[in-house]
Amino acid sequence: MNIPVFPETSVALKGRKGLIVGIANDQSIAWGCAKAFRALGADLAVTYLNDRAKKHVEPLAQALEAPIFMPLDVNTEGQMERVFEEIRK
Repeated sequence: MNIPVFPETSVALKGRKGLIVGIANDQSIAWGCAKAFRALGADLAVTYLNDRAKKHVEPLAQALEAPIFMPLDVNTEGQMERVFEEIRK
């Protein structure tokens, strides 16, 4: 899982932070977006839908060097609040 590096723009998003939701696997559009954001220097938090998805998303979050990796199902009460609380920290 190579994260592309664009030397001329690798700091375009340096210091910026993003939340990536919707990665299901390495074919997800969200994964492509996350790789591009990371290649441009952004720090990313990554969420996964449930335990079944976790095993597919975790290696991708590691490749992105995501300091936050948490479950997020908007139908589960309190999960969204926990994600944003962790981001605030």
